[in-house]
Amino acid sequence: MRKKCILMVIFLIALIALGGCGNIKLKEETETFRVYSELPQDITNAFIKDFEKNHKGKLKIEIVKPVEKQGPARINELKNLEFDVWLGGTAEDYFLADNKKMLKPYEAKDLHNIPTGLRDKHGTWTGLFTTNLVFLANKKVLAEAGEERPQVWSDLLDEELHKKIIISDPAMRQGGYRILTTFWQLYGERKFEEYTKTLKLQELAYAVNDEAAVEAVRKGEKALTIVSLDLAMSAAVADNNLVVSIPSDGTSRKLIGAAIMDKTKKEVLSRAFIDYLISDKAKKVLDSSDFYVWPLSDNKEAYTWGKPYADVFLVHDDLRWCVLSGDEITEKLKPAYR
Repeated sequence: MRKKCILMVIFLIALIALGGCGNIKLKEETETFRVYSELPQDITNAFIKDFEKNHKGKLKIEIVKPVEKQGPARINELKNLEFDVWLGGTAEDYFLADNKKMLKPYEAKDLHNIPTGLRDKHGTWTGLFTTNLVFLANKKVLAEAGEERPQVWSDLLDEELHKKIIISDPAMRQGGYRILTTFWQLYGERKFEEYTKTLKLQELAYAVNDEAAVEAVRKGEKALTIVSLDLAMSAAVADNNLVVSIPSDGTSRKLIGAAIMDKTKKEVLSRAFIDYLISDKAKKVLDSSDFYVWPLSDNKEAYTWGKPYADVFLVHDDLRWCVLSGDEITEKLKPAYR
């Protein structure tokens, strides 16, 4: 009888303990993971807010501040930071990072919906958006100089217009870099060399990055720059003295994506975030934003804005060539533009 009483007491104590544990589980701590974003702050915050909302207060995403260095050099800095997902890098960036074993492959659920030419076949990075290389001009400065807006690449060879062009330093792998790789792919090596020689690269003005080049055009210090459409449209919408045009003889596109870092300790959450970014929910957030990019689709009818900027010949997206040969081209031309 005494043994039964002792067992009953032990049983009651166990029930109380289990009840206490149940209460602890109901008060789960908010889980956190970290995102390094190179997208504009507004769209970054919109994506994060929408994704957090789906987790009903049980998830908090911390945004990691951008590194100070720019261009390829920043990738080494990223290697030393602690974060789980890299959002907003270019396909070229991810190619370089993958060579340094920085990324963790993941084939997202809806990856099959992305055209094969616009994604990494190994899932090392996931493509999200695309945007084209365009001309951004200051209408007032052009008018004062008696110049017309450029419509094709050869218009840049005009003697007067040539003096009023500013582009980013090609070493930064932004607009100035894409101009050179686009020329090469459009014209071939021999014609490329003739064109760049005529363009007199050493006489062009160079900015530290695309944003600085756009700012010089906005202020009227220069008449023209060549940058990606997302940056150009944002500037033109904010200032009606700026105008965007697409090179009608062909241009290149910039692929923007996301990738999971190899060092992540939140792989499940990171995968869920990547899945979200290519979902219809994220597309709705994108469509309601002021971020001027297109979803990854070969069907231009799917574009909700800017179809005239998309209706142009695009050079073949050869990522490996652009990264490896692009460096060789810019290195070869350094004496001409530095």
